Amino acid sequence: MGPMNVDEGHTAGLLARSLVWDSNAVVSAPKARHQRKHFASESMRWQLASQKGAWAELRAQVSHTHRQRQVPAYNRIVELHGLMGAIGEQAGLCWTIEQDTQRILATSQNRAKEHQTLILRATAESASHFLLGAAHSLGNLGLRLSLLNPRAATSICRSRPKARGFAPGVDDRSAWLTLHDASRLLTAGAGVTSNRHLYRIARSIADLAADNRFIDLDQRRGMDYHRRRPQSVAHTSPRHGSVGGVGSGAVTISMVSADLEPEADAISVYHQLAEAMQPLLRVMGEMRRELPMAIRAEGITYNEQFSLPRGAW
Repeated sequence: MGPMNVDEGHTAGLLARSLVWDSNAVVSAPKARHQRKHFASESMRWQLASQKGAWAELRAQVSHTHRQRQVPAYNRIVELHGLMGAIGEQAGLCWTIEQDTQRILATSQNRAKEHQTLILRATAESASHFLLGAAHSLGNLGLRLSLLNPRAATSICRSRPKARGFAPGVDDRSAWLTLHDASRLLTAGAGVTSNRHLYRIARSIADLAADNRFIDLDQRRGMDYHRRRPQSVAHTSPRHGSVGGVGSGAVTISMVSADLEPEADAISVYHQLAEAMQPLLRVMGEMRRELPMAIRAEGITYNEQFSLPRGAW
């Protein structure tokens, strides 16, 4: 799936079939066994949301219909749309790289075992990092959505004074939370409102944060980023070391044979990614459907829906 245009000369969203720079190579490569069309479609829906942000903000600020009871803080609505677009692109990049990972799996006979392990792990990990970014951003999206409710906003901002009200456009790290922290604040904020759509979003985010498939992937990312990432080749520098018996009066030094660390199993890394894509897709779909109703439930004029043009995935 390529670019999607909303008008002549303007690209509204983009899904790359592959990260390969040679288009002929992509055409000749095996098709991915799992196309994951629903994941790709969801990504594009979210990307298209960022094209509607300015109009949505304008209508929310200037509408004087009898149904509107509240005017949101300036730029809050447009920021929600921008966040949705960013999440959509992160999910789309995850999809692209996961499709390439499947192609690497399908062509394993063309390369040495060590080479296969190296590049298969690398692509699976890269896709995982985009997936985790989208997941953490979903928490921040839900948190900012809840700020449209005055009672929820008071509760949340009191809990995080350094965030300075989570002002739209702020880049301060204090205003951007992990999925788990955002979920906790969102759940507490939704609990003081009567907005059932906001409550459903909070529950959906909480389910994602507690999902073992997400937790496993998040812990794996911690190893990749902050601790010792396992090598993709067998080596003689084991984690338990080669010196033993220290403090017992006799020190032993072993000459160990080269071995591959269990955590370097590329197939397992890929399966971990594929499993985690499922809860992310579910939560994105639930949030996309509930978000317009959650905004309208706060008495804000909001007419946007997030659908794909006819004929798209």
